[in-house]
Amino acid sequence: MLGMEVDPGLSFRNVSFRYSKRDVVCDVSFETTEGQSLAIVGESGAGKSTLLNLATGRLVPCQGDIFFRGINISRLRKSARIKFRRTYVGTIFQFPDLIPELSALENVTIVGMMRTRSEKKANAEAERLLMELGIEPQQQASLLSGGQQSRVTVARALIGTPALIIADEPTASLDEEHARITFELLEKYRDPTSILIVATHDEKIWKSCERTIHLDKKM
Repeated sequence: MLGMEVDPGLSFRNVSFRYSKRDVVCDVSFETTEGQSLAIVGESGAGKSTLLNLATGRLVPCQGDIFFRGINISRLRKSARIKFRRTYVGTIFQFPDLIPELSALENVTIVGMMRTRSEKKANAEAERLLMELGIEPQQQASLLSGGQQSRVTVARALIGTPALIIADEPTASLDEEHARITFELLEKYRDPTSILIVATHDEKIWKSCERTIHLDKKM
């Protein structure tokens, strides 16, 4: 059951994933603790994004088990894994992927409503986060600069205080200054108990994390 909370961490136990007869993730094991930041490092094709998708339940391992707060998410049905993501997971992708016709506020509120079940509460929290991140809430997403859009994605990932924050190359499309600012904002505003897992090529980012896992590309 999703309501059972035993261990506050995320745990991979001998996890493997194969795609098109190729081993993408092979026998990976690690554990995180509440509030920890973890960097996943490796060259393109090493399986970083696959590992993140396994952590969120978007993918199911071919072998091994993945636990979060005592829940074996790799054994949940698809509907329960969707509920898990909506309840526990905040996500930042490589590109902002905002709905261009909507305002910054609306883009963040939509995600917040999945966690709070209250449009009023989600709207208020979204506005607060955007103001703290220096974004005018009513600005249309399509008119925001690249750096501003990245700040909106940070707000979208943080709303509802998710227990697990997944960031897949969150600064890859930014210049060095905006990349640094985006990661610093993510670290500053995430809840102290939230686990942050970030896949990155950026040495400054992975050195800022408490732990690092290096993945080797499979032949």
